[in-house]
Amino acid sequence: MSQNHHCLRIYAYACPTSSSGLYSQGEAAGFRAVSKAQRPVFVQATQYWDDLITQTFQQTIPTGSNIQFGFTTINISYAKAYSLASGSSWFLTGPELSTTKVDLWFLRHLVRCRAHAGA
Repeated sequence: MSQNHHCLRIYAYACPTSSSGLYSQGEAAGFRAVSKAQRPVFVQATQYWDDLITQTFQQTIPTGSNIQFGFTTINISYAKAYSLASGSSWFLTGPELSTTKVDLWFLRHLVRCRAHAGA
């Protein structure tokens, strides 16, 4: 992948099943994977984002991705994203994040976090 991440036309994203390879400042210790029930919501929310910007998002495997999504309970207040050079996006996990609620929550915080990270 190109080192000039802001010029990419295609961003590859993934929902890893382990914290291996994710950038972390402590979040990996509380890693929880996006569940099979939640994964379609992440795909749909990312597609909404894709529709808003000129770049394209494609789902891929974690080792080939620019952006990785995961949940954590450590070193987080709600959501955070690191720069595209590291690509990890962390979301607070908890009982309030049921599959029925995660879609709007995810979309709002995905856009806010990635915009703040410079995507």
